[in-house]
This record gives sequence, C-alpha cells and structure tokens, in this order.
Amino acid sequence: NSLFDVGFHKVVGKYEHTPIDPNLLKDPIPLEKMMKFRAIIDVDGNNWSARFDTLLCYNSVIIKIVPDFVEASFKGLIPGVHYLP
Repeated sequence: NSLFDVGFHKVVGKYEHTPIDPNLLKDPIPLEKMMKFRAIIDVDGNNWSARFDTLLCYNSVIIKIVPDFVEASFKGLIPGVHYLP
C-alpha cells in the first residue's frame, strides 16, 4: 500500500485540453464515502467547488487549493483554522 491514493476523476474548464497522464484518472468517490479519509484535497471546477461547504462538515482536514472565485461562505473562513491552503 502506498501512503497516498490521489487522482482526478475528470478535467474540466480551463484545463480540459491539457494533456494528462491516464494513470492519474480515477473513478469518482461519492461525498458520503469521503468521510473516512483523514485529509481531502479540494480543487475548484469551472468556477467554484460546489462540495466545499459539505466537506467542512466532515471530520477530515480539508486542503483547499486557492480558488479563482470566492464563494460567499469562503470569506468568513480562516486559513489554517477551517482549512489548509
């Protein structure tokens, strides 16, 4: 077993024409199954991460890629407290 099992389930928006190694593509994981992981990386899609608010309710560390677009709920969050940038 490796320490990390990471990948992308699809590439969209501004990156959809970027070549990607097929070994990095994985099947999507339903949100309710993500709760078993200690850490979850959250990357925005076309505009924002629709799942970010839900992930904050899990008992996991959320590693957030700095977003291009800021959601209303994001403005009240403190980096290093509510998520890891």
